[in-house]
Amino acid sequence: MGKFVSSMLWALMNHLGFLFCLGLASGLAKTRKAEAAFVAAMTWLMYLAANNSWLTLTHRLATGTTNAQLYGSGQTFIFGFQVIDMGVFLGIILGCAVAFVHNRVVGIEFRGALSIYGNSKLVLIVMLPLVGVFAIATVYLWPVVELGISALTGFMKSFGAIGVFLYGFLNRFLIPTGLHHLIWSPFVFTSIGGQLLIDGQTVIGAKPIFLAEIARHPVDALSDSARFLTYGMVKIFWHRRHGARLLPYGETGE
Repeated sequence: MGKFVSSMLWALMNHLGFLFCLGLASGLAKTRKAEAAFVAAMTWLMYLAANNSWLTLTHRLATGTTNAQLYGSGQTFIFGFQVIDMGVFLGIILGCAVAFVHNRVVGIEFRGALSIYGNSKLVLIVMLPLVGVFAIATVYLWPVVELGISALTGFMKSFGAIGVFLYGFLNRFLIPTGLHHLIWSPFVFTSIGGQLLIDGQTVIGAKPIFLAEIARHPVDALSDSARFLTYGMVKIFWHRRHGARLLPYGETGE
């Protein structure tokens, strides 16, 4: 039963960008909010198709048929389209753009034969070229953002305790944007996180090293790559009543 409920909730978590797009467009629209959300949904689909088409035409599609295989490539599958992975930033940008255009042109009406192109239809018409340009631009500009994040990983590895603090802080801070995996994945799964010779085999990445080390018996000590593991970042909720049992009776205040 738990897995059944979890599957429903993860469907929402995995499509936060789309929800941001619709929610922001509707929330920021001053009038005709439902129409703004509908245009935002169409804008979302147009972007996915345009971005995927440009990646295909320029031979930039990464190899992979699932998100797991595309992990670390900077691309992902959304609604069946393989596109640049922007996390929820895509939904935020598109939602705000739709709301901006909507508030300025939704009240425009035409007469005669052009009357069918007024109001919310005009919003979609204006968004069409904007989305096309944006879809192409993200192919070239968004990897620059990812390079900036990669530069941060180099800093975090080289600056000891300060770097580890920044590593943990950014991992938590970027969770709402969906970009936190760009911080921890290079450390956990690539040579940035460490490279060690264990039992005659070269093991790369903080997590593979950790798993290989604990598989040996006895385990004397873990390598310093363990500082990049994410296990210590798990949120733990401890009920006051349970915690109180660990204290002397007189210190609980009850």
